[in-house]
Amino acid sequence: MFQQYGNKNSIGVEMCMQAGYNYEKAFENTAALVREIMRETGIPLERVYRHYDICSKYCPSQIMNRGDWDRMKRMIGSGAGSTGTGTAGSGTGKTYAPGIYQVQTAALNIRQAPDADSRIAGTIRDQGSYTVTEIQNTSWGRLLSGAGWVNCHTAYCRYAGPAKEKSAETAKSSGKTVAEDGIWGENLTRRLQELFGTPQDGKISNQLAVNRKFCDGITAAEWDSTPKGGSALVKEMQKWASAGMDGYIGPQTILAWQKKLGTPIDGTVSSPSAMVKKLQKWCNQK
Repeated sequence: MFQQYGNKNSIGVEMCMQAGYNYEKAFENTAALVREIMRETGIPLERVYRHYDICSKYCPSQIMNRGDWDRMKRMIGSGAGSTGTGTAGSGTGKTYAPGIYQVQTAALNIRQAPDADSRIAGTIRDQGSYTVTEIQNTSWGRLLSGAGWVNCHTAYCRYAGPAKEKSAETAKSSGKTVAEDGIWGENLTRRLQELFGTPQDGKISNQLAVNRKFCDGITAAEWDSTPKGGSALVKEMQKWASAGMDGYIGPQTILAWQKKLGTPIDGTVSSPSAMVKKLQKWCNQK
């Protein structure tokens, strides 16, 4: 683990013990502190390590001398495991709930799974407000758009309250309503596949990796360095926008979509994207 974890991507906790100190009290305080850090950051128990586990240094020596590491893990775990589904209140508490969160940082990564080790699917850069439909691993929220998961921790987001209830008309068609948040995720892809009559799997398959730099706001694409015929959905959408039908999302295709939807034309899909918001609105009107 030496090259996998270090001071730049981990949180270190030091337990100080000297002659005359109360070992048991320091032990309990350390476990309580680690539980608090886990609650605030979403770090699971299985990713709590000794210094020894990372670089083979005999540390924490006092715990290892007493054979107490297993007891430490049990004590930490006895107070861990909260799913964070309680009331979020003002958003400054230590439990998190589904609702609307306003991004407070310049760049918030969207992950494929509710875990900091999961692959980055996209990045939110507009400090806008986003609807989260469920919470897992304490503070990880699933985006309504289906784009993935974000860390709703107060270090990155501000809780703005519960999501607005759907109207009776919207509720009837909730299965076909997509969030208008400007991020092209799985839910938007499924709706587009339905509207354009292509297989529905929520994925934009066989996209060229060289074009990924133009598609920061698209989290549903599967990227590959080898041409494999592109996506059936993209081909239909290219036809819809009078663009070349090669099945790949590149600058020219994006320009055609932006022109079709009447949004600023720059050949890129930002995160979030005005073009994607217009596309989501278009889907919801169908």
